[in-house]
Amino acid sequence: MKNRLVWTAMMCLCLSTVELIAQDDSVQSNTNDYSIRGVLGGGYSRDVSLFEDVANDLTLNRNQFSVFGRFLWQPGNLLSGGFEVSYMNFYSVKSDLGGQAVRTAVPIYMVFQMSAWEQVDFTVGYGIAILSSVITGGTGSTIESSTISTSVYGSAAYRYPLSDKLDIGGEVRYSIFDHLDDKTLAVSILFSYTFSEY
Repeated sequence: MKNRLVWTAMMCLCLSTVELIAQDDSVQSNTNDYSIRGVLGGGYSRDVSLFEDVANDLTLNRNQFSVFGRFLWQPGNLLSGGFEVSYMNFYSVKSDLGGQAVRTAVPIYMVFQMSAWEQVDFTVGYGIAILSSVITGGTGSTIESSTISTSVYGSAAYRYPLSDKLDIGGEVRYSIFDHLDDKTLAVSILFSYTFSEY
């Protein structure tokens, strides 16, 4: 937990430093002081946690998917704040006997985003996540369990404008979950829409 807080503080410090540099070099894409923006994204996710040796009769699949929705308010400077809800699959394990275990997460983050250069965003998020495990036996019986974990992530994204309000882009994200020290690396396609500028 202490390491996660230190990591988050360092990311926020980096964002603040980038903002000071970017204020001199960056030209905003519009002259409005405030904006409200929504972002939807999803794509490939890989669990990069360290696993102990998996038994020979089990097949581990780390290649999964993730989706997210983000809501941001930009109050007249390069730093935006908001919240995000995500859904991600960590991994699945299949048995030669027909059983399967799947681990998923639903994180809820408070996020801060820096538009350091035009169309380039750096984001950090900190919040809680509901972690779920579903184990299905070869006979069809199911065992489900859930727990709460803190989580932190950092990401970098590029947005290409399709219109005055709609952008398309890509994002690379690294996430850490305290419970069992799960870590994921995700590459997503995103759509960003500006609802209001004033």
